[in-house]
Amino acid sequence: FTHNCVTTSLCWISRATLTTGQYLSRHKQIKLLNPLSYYENAWNETYPALLRDRGYYTGQVGKWQFHTYPRDKWNFTSDDEYGWHWREIAGKMVHVTKKNELDAMEFLKTRPKDSPFLLTVAFFAPHGVDGDPQQYYPQNESLGLYNDVNFTIPLNGINMDESWNRLPSFFNEINEGRKRWHWRYDEPIKAEKMMKNFYRMETEVDKTCGNLIKELSRQGVLNKTLIIFTTDNGNSHGEHGLAGKWFPYQESIRVPLVIRDPRMPSEAHGTTNDEFTLNIDLASTILSAAGVEQPAR
Repeated sequence: FTHNCVTTSLCWISRATLTTGQYLSRHKQIKLLNPLSYYENAWNETYPALLRDRGYYTGQVGKWQFHTYPRDKWNFTSDDEYGWHWREIAGKMVHVTKKNELDAMEFLKTRPKDSPFLLTVAFFAPHGVDGDPQQYYPQNESLGLYNDVNFTIPLNGINMDESWNRLPSFFNEINEGRKRWHWRYDEPIKAEKMMKNFYRMETEVDKTCGNLIKELSRQGVLNKTLIIFTTDNGNSHGEHGLAGKWFPYQESIRVPLVIRDPRMPSEAHGTTNDEFTLNIDLASTILSAAGVEQPAR
């Protein structure tokens, strides 16, 4: 889907929308560290709860991020992998994307083979490590990628200073998007290093998705499994003189949406759809695909 957008381009708000199928005005997850009251009061209306209630074995792997992690609401959970790229685990340095892969593989290999299943793999990468001057730390085997590629920042080719000066006066140097622009893109050498490491980490996520698909194939269930790839927000890489998300620009609100449904006719495989779609509809789409009745609101 080439024109898929989020309704609010901020990670925890968008993630709440993905799970509940509700706008911010209803789920009210405004602040990161606030308990998610919608989950606590109406968890049974979310798609993971409705699928589990219909006999699905459910798992949540990777980034959860909210104040309250309702582990008892899934059959399988990992740690809340958020805010780091490398960490020592059991005496070994482990990358967050590799940890996501290992946890997802554990779910797939240990799940009951006589039950349908739902697995959410919520990658932290390629989110930067906030406040760290390096921002992005790929896995060691990825460091050789893109060495021969020259990136022009911003990717849309429009002069960053010119774009910044066109913004309203309330965009100033203490604006969060502008602060992160200084972290990443205010010098050409720094900007190119940031983009290469960002794309290296995106490639690692892509490789992990491929490995999970291979495991589904090995288990003989690939052609019985609906796969959805999307994310919670876009990212400005210097466009408008900004970095990050938050603002209602294409770079910020437009996000990937790829769906592999084995029930699709063969002529639809590998095609694109240019219709306008929103993340608020994914929960309903998942329930419909599973033949599960949706809540009235």
